[in-house]
Amino acid sequence: MEQMVNENVNVGQQNQRPKKKIWKGLLFSILALLAALAVQMVVGIPMAAIIMVQCMMQAGGDANAAQQLYVEATMGTEFMTNLLVVSTAAYGIVVLLWYKFAYVKKYTAEKRAAFKETVCKSKVIGSLVIAAVGCYCLDILVASFVSILSPEALEVFNSSMEAVLSGDELMAFLVVVILAPIAEEILFRGIVFNMLSKHWSDVAAIIVSTVLFGLYHGNLMQAIYVLPIGLLLGYTAYKCKSVLPCIVIHMINNFMPCVVALLPEALQVEWFFAIIVVVCAGLLYFIWKMPKKVQTIA
Repeated sequence: MEQMVNENVNVGQQNQRPKKKIWKGLLFSILALLAALAVQMVVGIPMAAIIMVQCMMQAGGDANAAQQLYVEATMGTEFMTNLLVVSTAAYGIVVLLWYKFAYVKKYTAEKRAAFKETVCKSKVIGSLVIAAVGCYCLDILVASFVSILSPEALEVFNSSMEAVLSGDELMAFLVVVILAPIAEEILFRGIVFNMLSKHWSDVAAIIVSTVLFGLYHGNLMQAIYVLPIGLLLGYTAYKCKSVLPCIVIHMINNFMPCVVALLPEALQVEWFFAIIVVVCAGLLYFIWKMPKKVQTIA
């Protein structure tokens, strides 16, 4: 009897420990997201203060006129785009330093060699590009489905994108295609995924980091349609043991709207994107399932 009681106690303790670890990983991940958001908010304060001083000088000390100028300036698309660029760069630097000292310094020479041998190959790089293109088209299909179910979500998404990306085109391109992919991948696949994988299974870490990635974007449309690319990025981080391939995929995904804009309007429809998804899936299957003899020739 005493032995059975002890066994039950041990089983109970074993069942409790994973729960504590699970909550620990999730808590640390949420704190990491809040820290990134806090950095973005803090950066916005001095930028707004500079605009206020400029408006006061322009209004000649008239408080009412200065306030009106301030509202017009801070609500303008140029300011919003510049704010997004600066805030993204700021939190990108913070998470880069965090990732460097917490994870990169533990990246041994053996791991670097393994990365070069397994990832830096034409087959893998080509697969990343194909997967990125196919996943973007899948994102479009998901977004179209969400817009049918909730037209309001599409309106909110379009208005928010217009507000922050309608300023300087070069600055908008810089933040969307370069800064955001680097900062977000270091944060979500470099820090959050690693935090979760310490206490969760790899599958759970991929799924939860993807959900947090969607929620981070702050609107229903993006929270749902980024799920496919988020899962792909999480799986890539797991397989490649690095954020670099994830950054490449994310950059390609965010550059794809520029490519789609060059297509004839007749091809900017759901059936065409569905065909691209099927073609990309077929190419990936052929690349990874082809006979080894064919692979060596390639």
